Amino acid sequence: MTLKLRLAHPEYASDVLVDSVRDILNSNTLMALATVCCGESYVSTAFFCFDETMRLYFMSQRQAHHSRNIQSNGSVAVAVYDSHQQFRNAKRGLQILGTARAASLVESSEAIRLYLRRFPEFVGILRPGGLTKAVLDFQVFQIRPACVKVLDEARFGHHKQVTCTVMDGHERHAPVPVLEAAGHEVRDTYRG
Repeated sequence: MTLKLRLAHPEYASDVLVDSVRDILNSNTLMALATVCCGESYVSTAFFCFDETMRLYFMSQRQAHHSRNIQSNGSVAVAVYDSHQQFRNAKRGLQILGTARAASLVESSEAIRLYLRRFPEFVGILRPGGLTKAVLDFQVFQIRPACVKVLDEARFGHHKQVTCTVMDGHERHAPVPVLEAAGHEVRDTYRG
């Protein structure tokens, strides 16, 4: 899938960063999802798909701990990586900060189409007899990234993490103060 967005970083061209992010997202199907509510953090894993604007989608039961957390506080962190990587080899992975929310009906339909393309076995759930009460209790969630840390040692060097801002057209996915509050340096060139 071609990603249609810009990733802003002072040292690297957007197309190089986007290629790396796309390759990492395409080669991994499972993410670690961190949520928070009432001062308590929680981590879970979820299979995901993504669209051309790098919005991530996952499905979960509405009453799952992380689903309830997202309903109360949409702030999330995501890690995407291959857990089978060898320590001595070049490593790749993403850390994503963003916001999550329940997807709209239109977004859910698109997410299900993307799920079917990424996970063909998912079609069995949608066949007559495959829909159970548990499946009907599922909700599609959308994660909109604001900041991405890219670890792609083959492209950017050993132990080099590249932190970039996700741009959607001319719009930042998150205001600069949110990124700064999360401990990310945002250079003056991104404030405009």
